[in-house]
Parts: sequence; C-alpha cells; structure tokens
Amino acid sequence: PWALGAFALALSPRRYLWHHTLAGACFAVAVLTKETAFLLAPVLLLAIAGRAEPALRRLSLVTASVSFAFVAGLYPLYALCRGELFPSAGKVSLMAALQWQFIARRGSGSLLEPSSQRYATVSRWLHHDRELILAGIVAALVLLASRRLRPIALAVLIPALWVLRPGGYLPAMYVIGVLPFLT
Repeated sequence: PWALGAFALALSPRRYLWHHTLAGACFAVAVLTKETAFLLAPVLLLAIAGRAEPALRRLSLVTASVSFAFVAGLYPLYALCRGELFPSAGKVSLMAALQWQFIARRGSGSLLEPSSQRYATVSRWLHHDRELILAGIVAALVLLASRRLRPIALAVLIPALWVLRPGGYLPAMYVIGVLPFLT
C-alpha cells in the first residue's frame, strides 16, 4: 500500500510539490517494509518527473529524494542508537541482516531449470492467477507507447525482468508488490 500511495501521489492530476515530497516519504516506508520495493525507485522518479510542473521538475525530484532519504535514514539511525547497526556479540545487526539479505542468501536458481526454486515459485503464481499476470504483462508492453501511462507499465515490466534474471533470491511473496499495477 505504501508504494501504491507513493504512485498515487506522484501521478496526481494536481501537480503540487508537497504531493511529490510525500510520495518520496511513502516510498521510503514501502522500501522499509519490503526491500524489493526499491526496484520501483526509477519508475517513481520517472512518474514524478513526468507529472511535475516543468519549472518545478528538478525541485520535485529533489524534495522526493530528500524526503525518501530522511524517512529511510531513520531506521539506520534507530539501529545505531540501539547499538544494533554493526555486528556485535549477542545482538542482532542491521548491517549483518542486509549483508545476508543481499549477498549471502542462497539464490533461487534459474527460471529455465524446472527443478529450481524460482521455477516452482513462478509456477505457483501462474497456477493461482495466470490470466492476470500474463494479461497484465502484455498490457504493460502496450502501455509503454503511452507517455502518461509509461510509469505504470514500467512498474510491471521492471519486476518481471527481475524475475527472469538467473540467480539471486526470489521471495514467494514478490508478486504481491506488482499485483496493484497488473489490474
């Protein structure tokens, strides 16, 4: 919901600067909630740039980025205050968790390998709602032609390309972040 809120604010027909500032803050909460939402950052910036008043485009991008950095930066600051930013004996650590999440975690294999976890995950998604996923991807390809709807199309296609990449971990719930853009 936070990513969806960020996009609703960024694509609002009323081109207020505070909408873009709040979109950055909402997007930070989305990323803090689920790190994979960060894949949509370029799409959100494109949406803001496309909807901002031309004279305020740069300012809109800066305020969205600053509000994102401020809100997202509160979490590492909180971890630092609690002594949980860096690894230490007997304590959880934000840096160790991020290192495991993005570097050390075992990958899901290739989508081309029927025995891989990635193949099984995508198969489950398609089993539950094949039409929505496939029709949504086809619709996103068509929407690329529309300048106004291109951010929505990219919000579907970038995560879809991420699924196709070999290696890396693919969470089973990854599809949930894309569902609002598929409908």
